[in-house]
Amino acid sequence: GLHALVKEARKLASDLKSHSRLLGDAITKFERLGASSLKVLKEAVAATRNAHFKNLNGNTLTSCIKNADGYIDRILKDKLSTALKEDRMNSLTEAHAEATRADLGQRQDKHLGELITLANERIWVLRQLEERHKNELQRAVKERKLEQINKAAEGATRDLEDMALTELEPFIKTAHEVREQIKDLQTNLSQHTEHLNKADTLTCDSRLCQGDPTVDNASESLKTWITRAEEDGSPDLQDRLDRARDATKAHKERQDRWWWCKRLCCGSICGSMFLLVVYFCLPTASSRTVPSALQEPLLAHVVLKDYGVLGYGAANTVVLHPPIQSTAIVDPTGMGVLRANDPGSSAGASGAIYRELGISQFPSEVINDLKHEGDAIIHDYPGKFFVIHVVSPDLRSSQNADWVLERLALSYSNVLDEFLKSDAQNLRLLPISGGMLAGSFLDMLPRMTFEALSSSLSRLGEGQRQELFGKTVEMCLNSHDEFASFSADCVLCSGQNTSRAPPGPFLVPSTQPPQRAPTTSPGPYTPESLAPALQPPMHLLLELKAYGVLGIGEQGGPAQPPNEDIAIVDPAGLGIVQANRPTMAGGASGAIYRAIGLQSFPDEVVRGLRNTADAVIMLYPGKFYVVHVASPDLRQVAGRDDAISTLTQAYHNVLSEFAGSQAQSLRMLPISGGIFSGEFYGDLPRMTFIALFKAFGLLGLTQQGQLQSKAVEMCIFVAADYQVYESALQSVEVG
Repeated sequence: GLHALVKEARKLASDLKSHSRLLGDAITKFERLGASSLKVLKEAVAATRNAHFKNLNGNTLTSCIKNADGYIDRILKDKLSTALKEDRMNSLTEAHAEATRADLGQRQDKHLGELITLANERIWVLRQLEERHKNELQRAVKERKLEQINKAAEGATRDLEDMALTELEPFIKTAHEVREQIKDLQTNLSQHTEHLNKADTLTCDSRLCQGDPTVDNASESLKTWITRAEEDGSPDLQDRLDRARDATKAHKERQDRWWWCKRLCCGSICGSMFLLVVYFCLPTASSRTVPSALQEPLLAHVVLKDYGVLGYGAANTVVLHPPIQSTAIVDPTGMGVLRANDPGSSAGASGAIYRELGISQFPSEVINDLKHEGDAIIHDYPGKFFVIHVVSPDLRSSQNADWVLERLALSYSNVLDEFLKSDAQNLRLLPISGGMLAGSFLDMLPRMTFEALSSSLSRLGEGQRQELFGKTVEMCLNSHDEFASFSADCVLCSGQNTSRAPPGPFLVPSTQPPQRAPTTSPGPYTPESLAPALQPPMHLLLELKAYGVLGIGEQGGPAQPPNEDIAIVDPAGLGIVQANRPTMAGGASGAIYRAIGLQSFPDEVVRGLRNTADAVIMLYPGKFYVVHVASPDLRQVAGRDDAISTLTQAYHNVLSEFAGSQAQSLRMLPISGGIFSGEFYGDLPRMTFIALFKAFGLLGLTQQGQLQSKAVEMCIFVAADYQVYESALQSVEVG
């Protein structure tokens, strides 16, 4: 028995020396070879630790294990630090995965833990950036707009190269393919249209009469490309499509004319020549000039109003005349929004109309009937009002004023036709193709609008004119500048100064129109009369405060600690929320989490904050409301406009969450401040208020009404920043 014990003791001592020697050799190899021997070092540590756990203790073994842990931590920290500096997805993911897989027991190196957390947050940010690029590319491809595709592909390619966002490659490839398809269609439409026009012009009349195969082939080829372009549906093809359709139509008319000439005039050469001269010399309908607005008395039936189609005044603060069920309002929608069937992506007048209607998709008949620019259809939304959806022509694609007038006249004519065949009694128009769609014709748009409207009114039949005089027609303008310019260019419109009108009585239908209540005139435009309404809505609601959201200023001293009636904004870091580590937050977020004793985020917050600018409001019992918003990193945006757009989305989400809650007061702070402002640090105060005012304008009418009865504060913690934000607030001009 004694012999067996001695043998076992010798074996244990041998194991101890063997493991200690193994670890020592691994450390020596690691020092010589560096990262390539990290696997050997890990295996040696595991074996030695196994021996250590079997009570084979010894100073040498303990020292070796400690040294090995230190070496491994050092190489992991170096890899993480290098990956964070490179800021590339592949190196960050590899370094983070290796560090988290290293199962070396309880490490005491705090710096390594911080680097792992930073890498995790940065990976989340890059993934969100990757998702944003994917969404932009998919949306651009879906809407098939060249400008949007080029912009999305350029931004995605730049970040793919700079940050190794490899998952973007197939999306970028698809975008490039779609772009080439659209360009190919544009080229072929132009070439085949030119070919048909040239062949149609140069071919002698006798050959055309007999059917020239050159012309026929050109016509058939162009029809093929028109069909392909219509199937593609890109808005950038509309101009070329319209010209191609005009060319095929002109060719068909030319063939028809010669067909009749051949049969009617074959008996007499003189008769044939006479008919040809008469036929080709008389002006066609397409060559007639659009009548001047100053010569069209039917415009006297149009009433100018200084509010929008939804009844809001220029400041958007008060509903002056809300539409009723017998009112039809015009929606100047875009073809891209229709094809995507996504009303929520609209802005401007259309966006406000869709939010008021509360629709997330267009009715099927609207999608089916609106195929080309100028098309219109009326739809009755139960419990709301009639809406005449009209596809606004994009005037940027042409420099020809006659073409623009004809397009606008067609649009207004279709709107009037839809209105007159409905039960609606009041039509609220607005300038179609306004804003950026007007292109180089923006300054001329008021007069061109009335000339186009005059042309469309003149096309009405006698019965339609009689019916129109039994209803009201308004041109709604919710911008003071628009109201002034449109008033000057429509002297015959009702309510305007008619002393400049040409002499002579108005031409009205032979029978008297039905009597209707007189319409109140807006009166002449004067800056003094409209000055009280110039204050933007957020100026009426917003108060600037010289303390932080927790009620304490930089100099200390509580101003008003928040309670359960108050909601404060938390500019949360997306990485910290997804890692669910509120204790690691610093700055304003860290102070908020400490004030409410937050150790982990509620599930609603983690689920709700998945993308930049997302916001979720939570009531923390016994404390106060907190609107958690994923603060945008402005260092990652392309430029100032993109930065303002991202901030606008963030403030819009914050205001939406607050408006629908029971909280009565909102304490905001500048979102994306500090290091997240990047190159925009000096301009952030002004950008903050621009984005905030835009965000308020994007809210639905119900939400804006809810905010009227609540308090909204912008809290500035640093005393020196207060005057900067005060000056920025006073200088911001809200359109």
